[in-house]
This record gives sequence, structure tokens and C-alpha cells, in this order.
Amino acid sequence: MYCTKCGAEIANCAKFCSACGSPASVPVLSSDMHSSGLAQERTISSDCSRAGNASSNIQMSFLPIALHIKTGMLKREAAAMLINAQTTVFIMIGNDLYKKIVQDKGAGIEGGYFKKTAGMMTAFRDFVYGLSHVTLSEISAQYPAARVWNTQDIGKLRIHLDYDAANEQYSNEYTFDLHVGNERYKGALDPNMNFGEIKKPLKEMLGRKFQQ
Repeated sequence: MYCTKCGAEIANCAKFCSACGSPASVPVLSSDMHSSGLAQERTISSDCSRAGNASSNIQMSFLPIALHIKTGMLKREAAAMLINAQTTVFIMIGNDLYKKIVQDKGAGIEGGYFKKTAGMMTAFRDFVYGLSHVTLSEISAQYPAARVWNTQDIGKLRIHLDYDAANEQYSNEYTFDLHVGNERYKGALDPNMNFGEIKKPLKEMLGRKFQQ
């Protein structure tokens, strides 16, 4: 099928367009999605359930986390982490798609300056929430480079506020540090993620491996 917004060809099972980030269909969010950050389980369409490996088509409930991962001395790339007690999925979204996602939500130029709207500020977080509604086979089709791990293989996940000793104050950014085997990802939570809402479920899933 094709994206109704940009015309790009997308998989029949896709819930969003990998070219512009627009939803292929309206996502069904649980009533407490925005208060808990947890996605509601929902039934897969018959077309999707017949595609690919059966285990990869099981609809699971994930805790979605919007991130900005450090990829260079000063460079960060948008990313998403979906985690439950059994499985963790890590997706590098990339800044090109990130810009399309957020600029579609009302960004504009005002008085020669780039202006962000309220919708733009939360657009990426909402996009990541939407990812937690798709199956593993759908994620693999849209993001072939996505990493999938057994959650118990995570060595450490640390999310915390840095303390600036020189200015004697905490930063307003939650840093992110993930260790899985020989892989390590560092960066920060998206500013619109509420750490207080994801802290408890992460602690329950990871135990002492989760640090703050």
C-alpha cells in the first residue's frame, strides 16, 4: 500500500510511514497511555498475523522510551527503545525522519526565527508511543537495522540527572546509558518523556540493573 500523505510505498501491515512518519492508520492508545507511557495490547489484523514468523507477529505490551543517542562528539540521533520483561527493541530513527515527524506538527518561521509549536514538542514522543503498537515483524520490515535483545541480557541501564558542580545545580536533562553485551548506547531522554512515569516499570523489569 502507499502512504496517503507522501505517496511512499509501505508494507501492508505498517502502522506508520517510514518515509515521512505519518500514521498509516489511527493508532489505538490505551486510556492511560499518556499517564503511564504503557501501550495497550491489541489484536493484529489477519493479514499481519499471517505474515512472517509466528512468534514475531505476537502483539506485546511495551514501555516506549523516546531518546536522543550520542553518535559523535556533538551529534545526536533520534532513537526509540521499546521494552518489556521479555524483549527489548532498540531503533535508531535518525534525524532526517525526526525532522519530518516534528515539523509536520506546526513548526513555522516567525519573524525570521524557527518557531516550535506545542504539537511539535510532543510529536516525537507520540510517534515512539505509536511504535509500541506494532509487531516485531512490522518493526523489522520498517527498520531492518533495529536491535532486538532478551531484556535479561541488559547489563545496565542508567538514567539520571547530571549534577553541575561548577554551578551547583542539576541539569534539566536526563542522561541515558545502556549496556547490552559489548554494545553501549549513551545519550538523553527526549525532553517530553516523564522519567517519573517510566522509573517504576523499569525498576520492576530490570531490578538492580536499572540505576538512577
